[in-house]
Amino acid sequence: MKSKEARVFIIMRFLLDPIFYFYMFWIPKYLSDARGMSIDDIGYTTWIPFLALGVANVIGGYVSDAIYTKTKNLDFSRKIVMGFAAALTLPVIFVNFYQSTAWVVAVMSLAFFAHGLWITNYITSIGDMFGKTATSTIVGLSGSAGAISSLIINPLTGYIVAYSYNVLWAYAGIMYPVAFLIFLIFIRTLKFRSA
Repeated sequence: MKSKEARVFIIMRFLLDPIFYFYMFWIPKYLSDARGMSIDDIGYTTWIPFLALGVANVIGGYVSDAIYTKTKNLDFSRKIVMGFAAALTLPVIFVNFYQSTAWVVAVMSLAFFAHGLWITNYITSIGDMFGKTATSTIVGLSGSAGAISSLIINPLTGYIVAYSYNVLWAYAGIMYPVAFLIFLIFIRTLKFRSA
């Protein structure tokens, strides 16, 4: 915990994990309540964002490694993919304004795709920075921070959605760029640690 870099990774996960929990647990209710979709239609469509997530997990690692192979710049190769992922989350802010349910599912799929790009490079960046000595500890601590923040925020979600989903969509769209700015400001250069 004395490491500034470790604290940055922990804070980023604290900010972002509630978003993915919101996606996983509240999207079906949103589609039912706000979009009038039947349970069958929800079941037929909600697998699509998860497919996008799985594809992005592979692509995120591949693209980052390909950039590193070409440039030999570790910092650039991780941050460019994470920055791109953060930018892809911005359309989520406007979910309630899309007329078509198909557009909503498409934007949710884009958000899951962005998360896949992000989380792959986030965890890989921890491995890059902390090497063999502390990677598992930092991943564990950051995962715990994310679970704690979700434990705090998820019970509040029910109260928030009773008023409006807009607050949660805004949070989901804004916080990846915020986390990315925190990453840029406080971890200026991502470097390999061999041990």
